[in-house]
Amino acid sequence: MKNIFSALLLLITVCGFAQDKACGWYGTLSAEKRRTMPPFASAHRIFAISFFTTAYSDKPIVDDNGREIVAEDSASVAGKMGFKVLREFDVSHILGGRTKKFAAIEMAELNKAEKDSLSRWFFNYRANPKAKELGMQTSKCYTPRNAIMFVDASNKVVAYIEVSFECNRFVIRPDVDWFNQLSLLSGCDGKYAILRQIFRRKKIGYGVDAMK
Repeated sequence: MKNIFSALLLLITVCGFAQDKACGWYGTLSAEKRRTMPPFASAHRIFAISFFTTAYSDKPIVDDNGREIVAEDSASVAGKMGFKVLREFDVSHILGGRTKKFAAIEMAELNKAEKDSLSRWFFNYRANPKAKELGMQTSKCYTPRNAIMFVDASNKVVAYIEVSFECNRFVIRPDVDWFNQLSLLSGCDGKYAILRQIFRRKKIGYGVDAMK
């Protein structure tokens, strides 16, 4: 009886955790269908990463000697700070030639089941279709430290989701308008809580639970 009660309590907690006023599991796409849709269809491998950047912060970047560093992206920050980089992900071709590279300081590849969990989050955790009004965030906070990289069979990044857990914001490139709009909804914190668990399960800590 005690075990049954505990299981019911867990189910109630998870259900409450998984639904927001603005968002919830309102999508119904199957795993098979989701695998055929971009960006998952062209992704041979998917990686969760963390990277160091203050590119969107008004605070200067300084090294151990207190010298200010001028850096354009996480790769240039890592190089000038002497960080150990596991892999660089070049996304310049996605941004129309504007140079941008992500330098992964933590990295983990998703397996098939984890890819399906990510695609379910991506497609099926949606805005509430019955909500009469959906509020929008007004904060300009955005300091991304994590990303999901979609890589094709030739090892080229075909898409990426940049995430700021600190500010509850994300953006996907190339643009997917409906997905990026979800990032601006208020009362949609569950979207980030679920994604945070995906990163935690892959042992990615920086930006997810720690900032140092």
